[in-house]
Parts: sequence; structure tokens; C-alpha cells
Amino acid sequence: MADKMMLCGSIKSLDEIYIENYIAEQKFDGERILLIKKGNNVNMVNRRGILKEDVYVELKEEMQTLNFDFIIDGEVCSVNGLFNDLQRRALLRDPNEISRRRKSIPIVFHIFDLIELDGENKTAISLMERKKLLNEKFGKLNLQTAELTPYVDGKINIEALWSKIKQEQKEGIVLKVKSSGYVFKRSNNWLKYKNFKEIEIEMTSYTLNPAGVKLTDGFNEVQVQGQDRASWIIKKIDAGEKVKVVVQYLEKIVPSGKLRFPSCKEVIGYNE
Repeated sequence: MADKMMLCGSIKSLDEIYIENYIAEQKFDGERILLIKKGNNVNMVNRRGILKEDVYVELKEEMQTLNFDFIIDGEVCSVNGLFNDLQRRALLRDPNEISRRRKSIPIVFHIFDLIELDGENKTAISLMERKKLLNEKFGKLNLQTAELTPYVDGKINIEALWSKIKQEQKEGIVLKVKSSGYVFKRSNNWLKYKNFKEIEIEMTSYTLNPAGVKLTDGFNEVQVQGQDRASWIIKKIDAGEKVKVVVQYLEKIVPSGKLRFPSCKEVIGYNE
């Protein structure tokens, strides 16, 4: 169980769901972690099953001070919310460098679900019951390295949160069915709704592959699916023309400016 976790489905519009069945939380941009505490032993497991307690040492040390046992699910992020900064910590192995970076890149663990409490499995009870237990156990602890993830309920509040996420250029939201249990697999009871941005890029060269064609402007790359579109694009570029593509992306990576998670939304001028 420790190396598995509940994963999200996805939607492209709030109109796809009956929103009153859901709560919504901000989608954090960090490293997903299951934190397991039994007595003085604390383990942190990421999505690939890799132990991270020796990387996020300050979180481990604070969890060891608590007088109850638990398995909780959440996201480790840099305090400033920058994914690039978290990566500069997440990939460390040298204890001396970890010690230095814990000061220069402080982290926070955003707790959003409860799996086990004092040896009792809580996966079968509803999400809202699990949220209540989390609040009872963690809500008044005033932790320095961890905090409960706030959520909103109801159509007006969820739409307001989504507007705020877009305005602040955050990653997105996660919608969760209030009555749902916790399952160790991907489930549409959790739905991510990402705040993708768009940019128009003039592509100048290509690499053909079985799925279609990969385009680049010499800086960013994007895959375009489909052999018909690929043939159209190849003819244009081989004739010395540029191909304009509307690219969706999550954010621009600092300081390089490269696009994170780019995908092709439209090839301008190509008609299906």
C-alpha cells in the first residue's frame, strides 16, 4: 500500500460534472508524497516508490514529535511555490547539500487526505469524514513544515476558486467527490482541472515519428499527432515555410523560459 496512491482523472470544463457533488482544492505543483508515521519511524514515499524522508529532513523531524500514528497523503512544495526550486531539493542525495538547501529552499507539505489513523484504516469512509478527522488531529498543531489543504464547497465557491487560480496563474484545481472513499489507483472521483496557457509558435523544423511529427522552433518542441497533419506540415516546412502552432502549456520554466508540458492545440491553416 505504501508505494501506491489515489490518482486523478481529468476534465476540460466544469460543465462536465455535477459540481454540487464535489469539493475543490488548489492543485499544488510539487512532489506527491505518502507520509507514514509509526512510533518514531517516519517514511515518505513518492509516486515511483522512492523513499524521500532523508531529503525532506525537517518534515520528518517535525512529524516524529507527534504522539499519534498515521498515513497521510499530500504534496511537498517549496514555500515559494516554484516547481523549479523544489526540483533543486527533490533530486538531492548528498546529506551536506540537503542540509544547506533546507535553509535556502524551505518546503511545506500540503496535507489533503487521510489513509490510516492510529492503526485504523480510513479508506472506506467518505472524503468529508476523512477531512473532519484530519482537522481534528492536525488542525490546531501549528506545524512549521506541514499544513492542511483548504477546500471549498458549492458551485459559487468552486467557480470563484477557479477564477482566482487563473488570475494568479496557478497550476489548477482538483475536484473530489464528497462521498468517495480512498482507492489505490486512478479514479474519476478525483478530477484535475488544469489551468493551461496558450501561445502561438512558428515552427521551423520537424522530426517524423510513428505518432505524427515533432516540431521545434529551435527552442521548444511539441508533438503533433496524425499522419495527415504530419504530411501537410512536412510539405510546408520542406518548401521553406514556417508552420504556426497554437501550443498549450502549464508554465514557463524559470530561468530558461522553456514551456512546461507543451501540447499542440491547433495547427493554424490546416483543415481536417
